Amino acid sequence: MVTFYLAYELIHDATLNISSRLFYLNVPLLFA
Repeated sequence: MVTFYLAYELIHDATLNISSRLFYLNVPLLFA
């Protein structure tokens, strides 16, 4: 169960990082 929780945390953090990067990349395009 601990390994499952760690894997879930890694996947969750990765998806958050990817989505936030895409968001911050699109923000300058909106204001361009």
